[in-house]
Amino acid sequence: MKTYIIQLEAHDDLVSARDKLAWAKARRVIFIWPKKGKLLSEYYPLSMLKRDAERLGVEISFISKDGQVRENARELGINVFDSVSQAERRHWKPGSRKMIERTPPTGYDELVAQRDSIHPPLRTNRGLPVGKALIFIAGLLAVFALVGYFYPSAEIKIFPRRVEQTIDLAVLVNPAATDVNLAGILPGKLTKLELSETGTGVSSGTMKVGTAKARGSLTLSNNFDSKITIPQGTRFSTISSDEKIYVSTADVTIDSRGGNPGIVPVEAENAGVEWNLAEGTGFLAQASWAGAVSITNAAKISGGVSADSPTPSEADYSTLRTQLLSDLKNQAIQTITGQLPEGDALIPASLDNSEVVSETRSISPGTPSDRFSLEIKVLFTATTYSKADLTYLASSIMNANLEPGIKAVSGMLELKDLSKAVRQDSGTYSWNVHAIRQTEISISTDALVQSLVGVPVTDVQGILNSQGNFRAPGEVILRPRWWIRMPFVSFRIAIEEQ
Repeated sequence: MKTYIIQLEAHDDLVSARDKLAWAKARRVIFIWPKKGKLLSEYYPLSMLKRDAERLGVEISFISKDGQVRENARELGINVFDSVSQAERRHWKPGSRKMIERTPPTGYDELVAQRDSIHPPLRTNRGLPVGKALIFIAGLLAVFALVGYFYPSAEIKIFPRRVEQTIDLAVLVNPAATDVNLAGILPGKLTKLELSETGTGVSSGTMKVGTAKARGSLTLSNNFDSKITIPQGTRFSTISSDEKIYVSTADVTIDSRGGNPGIVPVEAENAGVEWNLAEGTGFLAQASWAGAVSITNAAKISGGVSADSPTPSEADYSTLRTQLLSDLKNQAIQTITGQLPEGDALIPASLDNSEVVSETRSISPGTPSDRFSLEIKVLFTATTYSKADLTYLASSIMNANLEPGIKAVSGMLELKDLSKAVRQDSGTYSWNVHAIRQTEISISTDALVQSLVGVPVTDVQGILNSQGNFRAPGEVILRPRWWIRMPFVSFRIAIEEQ
């Protein structure tokens, strides 16, 4: 049969030996005593060790040279061997515990008699079976009474009567303010944003554009005694407030005084019908010899032609500018709104105070072109505020106007702007707000619970209706559902307002 060996140490005592025995993995256990150590040599610890082995269903034997251990082991009926091999080879005989003859001392009987006379044995009173049954039934009834008293619970949903509360208040957002003021002032924040955009338009104006130059000739009379050569490209200007320039198209030599006048062909400097001239117009040459000759046109100068051409007008640029500013404002609203922290709101009217940084026109009015463009850059300064501040302001003012016994219903506040136009004054913005919320009768739940303790369930609705403070019948949820009365203790009744 398999054996389990436990090597005891010199410091082992009964407690450690019993622990080692508890971990044994076999039905037979061999304890090997150390050469030194007397902690487990006495009769009592060895008897306790044997008792534990019997409780665990284990046979134990000792290997020891100690005479006291061997003697006590024989007294207890425990096998003792000289070596492990001997213990494993030999048959373990069930030990027989040596009976010790114990005789009472002299005078023992007299002492027992005296003890019984002084302290007589107690008489057992077992009672009758009927009495026991009654006591048991009474105990069960007491338990049921406690369960019936503490176990039932009730949840009552009540619906307090509600009244709508409204108030109109003027709100003013001031960037210089730091806290909410019950006078209606909210702190504001300033945000700057620079945007630019380019737009194009179709010219709606018209102008005359020259398509052909006027041509003719000038008659020059020489007042000098010598000939004068008029080179090609000589410039002649009309003697009038509306000065026009004509240029000679050929070289011409004029005879001296008294000779034949010279005829000089000319054409207008620019094309256009306005360059056509009637005969007899006076001219002045733009040359050093201008004072020595007399100049006029003997025949009219003609051939100048003009045609209608589109050109942008100031009205065109004004219309495009207005459109670009509107587009930039909408873009600024979207950009700033997208960058705002959650719960903040933008005052769109604050963007009306934008600053136009620059405007660049593609062409000037009066210049021929069927299309034009305008680039505009704007610096926007926006004012924002916290919606939570506005809610706090409205709630605080409405709370100050609550009647006694009335309380606000949480999460029922609604704000509406009364005026679409926001008033502006020195960087502050104001408008009117209409605040609406639901209020309800304040119910004392403690008093209500006390009035419902222990009453029949059928009477609960009548008690609730008698108070007249509810907009709808209450709902009673009783546990267990078949229970017919409300709990007898108040802490088992829960009131939930709906």
